[in-house]
Amino acid sequence: MERLLLSITKRIFRNSVQQNSACDISYSICDSCYSRNIYYPSILQQISTVRNKGMKKNLLVTRSIGLLALTICVLLQSCDKGSGSLPFTVDESASAMEWKGYLKDGSGNNGTIKVSGQLLVNDKNQITGGHITLPLSSLISINLPTDELKAQLIHHLQSADFFDMAAHPEIVFKIISLTPDTDLPGSYQAFGELTILGKTNPVRFTVKVNFTEKSVEVTGATRLDRTLWGMRYATDENTADSMYVKPGIDVQFRLVATEH
Repeated sequence: MERLLLSITKRIFRNSVQQNSACDISYSICDSCYSRNIYYPSILQQISTVRNKGMKKNLLVTRSIGLLALTICVLLQSCDKGSGSLPFTVDESASAMEWKGYLKDGSGNNGTIKVSGQLLVNDKNQITGGHITLPLSSLISINLPTDELKAQLIHHLQSADFFDMAAHPEIVFKIISLTPDTDLPGSYQAFGELTILGKTNPVRFTVKVNFTEKSVEVTGATRLDRTLWGMRYATDENTADSMYVKPGIDVQFRLVATEH
C-alpha cells in the first residue's frame, strides 16, 4: 500500500509539472523522511510565477498534492525524527555470548565470542534498531582439556572450512525490530538480518529486555543452522559418525548496553 500511494503521488507530481510548465514549482525534502525518499511540494513556499489566469486551478491542484503527500508522510510516521531514538553502546566487559556445536553422538564443543555494537532506544524504553558485531578473532574454546586442543579447534573454526575469518572477519546482526511476544509475557520477538560468510539471512528469536535508568540488558538464546549461510563442512550424511558435525549451532547471550 505504501509503495502504491507513493507511486500515485509521484505520478501526479510529474503530470502536474508537465502540464504546468509555466509555474515555477518549488520542491523541498522532509529531512526526517529522507530515508524513505518521500518528496513533496513545499506548502510553506509560494509558487513564484503564475504567468496567466488559467493557472489558478493548477495552483490549487498543486497545493492539494502537497497536502496529500504531507498527509501520507504523517500517516507513515516518517516525520517523527526517528522517534527520538538514542544510541546505547554495548559494554563489552559486561556482555557475553556462548556457543556450542555438536557431533553426531550428541557430544560437542563450546566456547565464547566477544560482543560489541550499539542499540537504539526511544523515549518509551523500546529498542528500535541497532547492530551487534562478533569478531571471529575473539573465539575461545572452554571445554577442551589442553591449550593445544583448544588452539587446534579455534584455528579450524576460523579456517575456510567454517567461518573463513581471513575473508570475513566479523559476524554482524542488524536489528530491525523487537515486538512483544504474545505467547510469552515479558518477552519479545527480535527480528533482524544475520550476516555470516558475507551472506545475509533473516532470523527471529525470543529475548528478554530489562531497562534501568541508564542501561538496558538483553538476554536470549537460539539455534542457527550454519548450512543456511553456506557452511557445509562435515554435514554430508555419508560422513563417518566420528567426523560428522551437526548443522545446528546453539548460542546464548547477555548484552548490556549503556546510554552513549
